[in-house]
Amino acid sequence: MNAIALFTIANAISPSVNTGSNAIPIYENSSKQELGEVSKWQDEMESEDIFKIASLVMDQDAIRISSQVTDDDFSLCRDRTGWIHSVTYSDNLDELVVHIDSKERDATLTDAAFKSGGVNKKVDRTTGTLRADTKIGREDFERETALAAYSEGKPELIFFTSYQRKIDAPKRVDKKYTYAEFDIFEKDAVSSEELLDIVYFLDRESDDALNIALQLIEAAKVMYQGELAHRDLHMGNLIVHKINKTDELFLKVIDFGRVKYDSDFDSYQYNDIHYLFDREGESFFETFARNYIVALGSYFFDDLEIAQKHYPIHKLIDPFGDHKKVVRNSLSKIGQKLESDLSKAKNEQEQDTAFMHAKCSVSQLFDQFNQQDSF
Repeated sequence: MNAIALFTIANAISPSVNTGSNAIPIYENSSKQELGEVSKWQDEMESEDIFKIASLVMDQDAIRISSQVTDDDFSLCRDRTGWIHSVTYSDNLDELVVHIDSKERDATLTDAAFKSGGVNKKVDRTTGTLRADTKIGREDFERETALAAYSEGKPELIFFTSYQRKIDAPKRVDKKYTYAEFDIFEKDAVSSEELLDIVYFLDRESDDALNIALQLIEAAKVMYQGELAHRDLHMGNLIVHKINKTDELFLKVIDFGRVKYDSDFDSYQYNDIHYLFDREGESFFETFARNYIVALGSYFFDDLEIAQKHYPIHKLIDPFGDHKKVVRNSLSKIGQKLESDLSKAKNEQEQDTAFMHAKCSVSQLFDQFNQQDSF
């Protein structure tokens, strides 16, 4: 089924589409009762107080905590993961990096090693080496090598990013190609997965999903303060590394094909926030196509990966869409508050506070939904 066919079906289901942030997904043929529930939520969304929305799902303790957070008192905001209050960046993952030098690549790497990969790049995971087969692949190497240089002296940015860094061609491979390296880890010590592959299977009772969600917001903060807009933070571009011995989780952002940074950052500074919290793409067409046309396709085809990979925070909180209307509206309001706070922030400390508000609010939403689902 192509996009035009899906668009036609979408219009047949819902001829008049509200394109605002609180639009009802047009693939839902809602009953009067369901529409009444949505209307109730939309009425609540008109309030500037995110915690008025939360009052429909939060218990009294959560509401009390939330009201104090609005006054920058975070003492009652529980931090079970270590990613809300005094954040410390662990170097435990760095200690498990396998360092492959040029002599080892010269001795072991041949063209036969590059068996897996896509059209633009092939990969040898044993040595952490990439080969660019097309102009697009070569441009990726150049872009991310420049980003690696830009990130030098910014340890927080380095902590959350993983770049493809251009290297000289090893001796025993075809020199007509361009090569790059990426970080690899001790095979038995670290398990690495795309978030897309594990989001539905995370243990929510152990706070793994919450941990990753808060790390993602922290990464968004670090990129914002580092003047770097990724602009494509779907779950295929988020790698979760787990240290097997301790179960410690580390989130890394990859694939910077749409990045804007440094002098180009200002015009795109809120794009990642719009995507993570408000389900917005880089254009009206991208947002509409992703949220309605592609979403309609996933209604008919459950394995449609292009629909499944988007909106990581939404799916970390509510992986199976049991509370999707509430989650969408609540995260949208959290994102709006975050953007408003950042626009008023006069220094980095006030930016930190803005992101802390967002993390605390997301944590409370996460807790409440998981408490409901446990009954």
